[in-house]
Amino acid sequence: MIDEYVKEIRASLVNEQYYAALSLALTLPDICGSVEFPNKMIHERYIGWYDRYIGDQMKAGEFAKGRRKPYLSGEIVYNLRNSFLHNGRPDVDINKLKNADNQVQKFILYVCDTEIIEEVAVSAMVGEVPFKLINVEVRHLCNILCAYALQYYNAHKEDFITDSTILTYDGIGNFKEDMIKLFEDSVNDYYSKIPGHEKSVFSLVGSVDGSGFSLREKR
Repeated sequence: MIDEYVKEIRASLVNEQYYAALSLALTLPDICGSVEFPNKMIHERYIGWYDRYIGDQMKAGEFAKGRRKPYLSGEIVYNLRNSFLHNGRPDVDINKLKNADNQVQKFILYVCDTEIIEEVAVSAMVGEVPFKLINVEVRHLCNILCAYALQYYNAHKEDFITDSTILTYDGIGNFKEDMIKLFEDSVNDYYSKIPGHEKSVFSLVGSVDGSGFSLREKR
């Protein structure tokens, strides 16, 4: 599951498909957060998981020796996730950032093809007006999300729901056979939970190639 997503994110980065990589990478805290905090609201899951496993470590580095520079917190990454996935803008809405240390005036994502500077955080005062900025290299952000999500997945595999996937087929013959079996299994699993049909077994009669089909209960 997560391992397959990480594989595709990394392949997209190699192929310089940065928007595709970023869009999938930003969903990883959603998935892991739903396992870590199943009873919390979406934003609480996302920010809570990210800060517990990623953000707190970044904060410790930026806040060392009294420096209080902005850092890639769960709040910022969740804000980026909303802006990018919902509005198509790889940016953050600075008006929605509540944490004082991370109320940045500017957030920039970039790709550097030469020497990679992974992240730059600036905190300054212009007179009495604060100015905070974060520059983040896209591959750096994607790799961070991939590494920690994969680590979490490997440690909690039994808690992830893995019975849903995108099926792939090399030939139409196998596709037809598998679709018939999958349909029958799905129907029988569904009706086995309905009172009065616990022992019902159905089979598919007809064809899935467009000529029509129906269900028949086995007696």
